[in-house]
Amino acid sequence: MVQVVPSQFHLEFDERVSRRVPVQPRVVGAPAPGYQLSRVVTVPETVAISGPKKHVEAVEAATTDPIDITGTMDHASFGRHAFVGDPLIQVVESDPLRITVMMERVPAAGATTQTQHP
Repeated sequence: MVQVVPSQFHLEFDERVSRRVPVQPRVVGAPAPGYQLSRVVTVPETVAISGPKKHVEAVEAATTDPIDITGTMDHASFGRHAFVGDPLIQVVESDPLRITVMMERVPAAGATTQTQHP
């Protein structure tokens, strides 16, 4: 070998940091006919992430593996893991999150609520 080009190179190291970010559950599918999703509760609501400082600071939230609510008519609980799309960032907690979805009945089209008068 006669020469290496470039003869110099620059390395930059980023500090490793951790912080907590909110979890956004990924709900897919459609509930049973006549029902709609009324509420989603995630326990815990946040997870700790760790990685290079610049990458960690750019993360707004972690998401979950998909939660399929197809055909659901009541409430249902699911265990799911959280993740971040950046491969340089790790979710510190390894336990699954508990996500509970709650459904409510949708009033039939044209239905009216009657008020009783004294």
